[in-house]
Amino acid sequence: MYKAALFDLDGTLTESGEGIVKSVQYALEKLGIPTPDPRDLLCFVGPPLVKSFMKYFDLSREKADRGVDFYRERFGKIGIFENKLYPGVRGMLEDLKDRGYLLAIASSKPEDYILRILDYFEISSFFDVVTGSLMKGGRNSKTEVIEECLARLGMKKDRRLAVMVGDREHDVKGALDAGIDCIGVLYGYGDREELEKAGASHIAETVEDLRTCLLASFQAQDRPDPGPETDPTVPVKDDEGTPGGSDTEAPSTANQTPGVPDATDPEAGSLQSGGPDARDAQPGSLYGDLPLPERLRRQLDFALEIDKEKNIFRQTHLSGHGRNENDAEHAWHMAVMAWLLREYANEEVDISRVMLMCLIHDIVEIDAGDTYAYDQEGLATQKAREDAAKERIFSILPPEQKEELTAIFDEFEACETAESRFAHAMDNLQPLLLNNSNQGGDWRQHKVSAAQVYGRQKKTRMGSEELYRVTDSIIRKNIKEGNLLP
Repeated sequence: MYKAALFDLDGTLTESGEGIVKSVQYALEKLGIPTPDPRDLLCFVGPPLVKSFMKYFDLSREKADRGVDFYRERFGKIGIFENKLYPGVRGMLEDLKDRGYLLAIASSKPEDYILRILDYFEISSFFDVVTGSLMKGGRNSKTEVIEECLARLGMKKDRRLAVMVGDREHDVKGALDAGIDCIGVLYGYGDREELEKAGASHIAETVEDLRTCLLASFQAQDRPDPGPETDPTVPVKDDEGTPGGSDTEAPSTANQTPGVPDATDPEAGSLQSGGPDARDAQPGSLYGDLPLPERLRRQLDFALEIDKEKNIFRQTHLSGHGRNENDAEHAWHMAVMAWLLREYANEEVDISRVMLMCLIHDIVEIDAGDTYAYDQEGLATQKAREDAAKERIFSILPPEQKEELTAIFDEFEACETAESRFAHAMDNLQPLLLNNSNQGGDWRQHKVSAAQVYGRQKKTRMGSEELYRVTDSIIRKNIKEGNLLP
């Protein structure tokens, strides 16, 4: 008996073969490879794209990765909409929702694509949760996607009340690995032998058959049956995979974020919070019984995620020889300083954009950890760590807000606009003021030289000549006092 149904997308709710096949043809043409009969490319619907390019066209990994990039050029603009709902899907979703089911998407397709497809077919409102892979890597295996989906539903502890619905063996195996049943459907791209061999608990030949099966299996939420527990914290191992998610619904190996600091290491700058997932603290949704639109739920999830920034401690100490400053305090302080000192910017700036840059520029350190400004070894790996973190954290948001904040973050990093240059001036001036107020304690502890500080303060000058003059005076004062190595 179930109270939640987790649906695959391609081959389960939508018939997407046309868009996938035509996008593969486009990629082959860009690679200079003759394109076979479209029917011979249906093998690309399901498995990871990179593996299919390598398997069926004998490409190197590098060339296969280029094929995936070419595929996405077309699929993201055109192929994504060469797609249609299977007949009866909308009515089935309405009936399941009316009965009281929690409905979710658990797809290995990149989450951005899923949301666009659901909006296109106007079925987003049926789903309490939408979970997919990340475009640039992360949450790529089907089991990982299902685990995340269960967490968002608040069902990691009573997972046996959830059932997966999918058309391929990857859906079945992913569900079984996550400790839940899977109903296989025959109207998609798999067949009975494949699904039965994988271990599907039931086979539905049509959408109507699926509807009947789910309605007959519904269990009201006031009849809990926790069932046997599996341990969702055990890492999922998958020897084969592809970075960047599976655009055609198949699982792959999850990328690990390199260089994430040890949470117990005080020098790492990041004190990550541990313990059980907060989403398991209560039954049902984290936000109570009120059904939330997927967009609002994602926004609230992001708001909760960035709270973790308060646990990222920097090397800089608060004024008055206080404790180490955390990232959230640094960002708030910078934003207020930007508004206060905006008259000293070298160029006219949009101060609201500057303040937003200040507020979000260190969010990536939730995953990547703080990198001390004068740690050369840490700086060498900083970009790779922060790029991976940026993709994961901003992907929690609705797609257009992810795009907006990513653009602002990237603008800050590039330091090419008036707003980004002034934001960098704040990023450099703020810790310098704190260090100076503490008689250069952090500089002395780390044996920082005046040349290192001057090197970092070049960006202050790009944002504000007036504030750089203050910076120069402070640096000279600390050289005289012996707080900076000459």
